[in-house]
Amino acid sequence: MLAAIGTSHAKTILLGEHAVVYGEPAIAIPISTIRLRAEITPQPGGQQTVTSAFYNGALAAAAHTNFAGVATLIRQLLVTFDAQDQGFNLNIISDLPPERGMGSSAATAVAIVRAFYNAFATDLPHAVLLRWADVSERQIHGNPSGIDAATVSATRPQCSFGATSRKTSRCPKTGCSSLLIPAFRGRPSWPSRRWRHATTPMCRHGKKSPGLVWSPAKQQSQWPRMIW
Repeated sequence: MLAAIGTSHAKTILLGEHAVVYGEPAIAIPISTIRLRAEITPQPGGQQTVTSAFYNGALAAAAHTNFAGVATLIRQLLVTFDAQDQGFNLNIISDLPPERGMGSSAATAVAIVRAFYNAFATDLPHAVLLRWADVSERQIHGNPSGIDAATVSATRPQCSFGATSRKTSRCPKTGCSSLLIPAFRGRPSWPSRRWRHATTPMCRHGKKSPGLVWSPAKQQSQWPRMIW
């Protein structure tokens, strides 16, 4: 094992908070200025310790604490690298406030996975990273949508199609320039009668289209094209 570092950052859900775990679409944005850092330092004697704002002490004693989900993740990582007896100290330094909807648990998992893979000099595909993060997220949250882990490890907004499909993808740079979400009652005065009774998002097609051209975006496959 080498001394190693893993990083992640915060996120916020722009659309679909809570509803995403019930199978509804959501859009989340990474906040790269609010960071989390996991530092692994090998230590002799086989002692495995954790230093953080959430938990301080031996990894073995974390099973019945709020750190239990992350502890399970760490133990499974050690098994994968055949390093169950390897001593180390894991120091977690976080600017993310816990339990405030900013992805603290997912950011912790992502940074730890990255740190362990760096400590064992192993390549880490992004899909593998998300599967590992899901280990602790499932224990902590029960039925995570996956959008938290996807966003705290990403540099661009992420679109999720909910817990039923567990499909998350980055929002591409091309597509519509604006997005309108109908969320009103009564008679709207703008943009036009065309979507006065709309129940699905409406997409504006940018500078290349003549005038204000809005069209319904009814299919989930169109959602990633509606921002950025």
